[in-house]
Amino acid sequence: MKENKEWLSDGEKSLIAMGAAMGAGCRTCADKLHRIALDQNLSREEILTAFLEGLEGKAEALRTMREKVRTLLGDGKKDGEPSAGRDKKMASLIRLASFMASNSAPDACQEILKAFAEGVTERELKLCRSIARMVRENAMKFSDEEIGERLSAGTREEEKGRTPLEGVCGASCACGCG
Repeated sequence: MKENKEWLSDGEKSLIAMGAAMGAGCRTCADKLHRIALDQNLSREEILTAFLEGLEGKAEALRTMREKVRTLLGDGKKDGEPSAGRDKKMASLIRLASFMASNSAPDACQEILKAFAEGVTERELKLCRSIARMVRENAMKFSDEEIGERLSAGTREEEKGRTPLEGVCGASCACGCG
């Protein structure tokens, strides 16, 4: 698709945005970007690849977070099911916040129904939404900062004649390269 040039084509930008939409869990973005890609005459294969690569990126991010949980808890145990005696109301609020923070409106809407069945009040739902928004906004800020640092470090490494991926990030980097 791309000639030997430095800039990305509009079609390439759309494909990247489709992958980002999958990572963000934004169905509306996926719909709009799909229409744009069709208008740009991108092939079904290119579109499918962009969507699937984006989903694989999201799956890898989930694996990274599962590893973070194991590290934080320090027990090295594999993932399991939540405890059988858990507080169902709190579990519903936690799941709802997760769906909201990951922009999964269909899952959030389903969870709202479950939350009401578990006795969650409208006031608690609104507070949950506020918390999810705060976390989503902070997560975006922190991720942007970490990625920006990585890009800056990569540019410095390129200037030294090394590739940007040669040990620039530390072990705690979210990009997983360290």
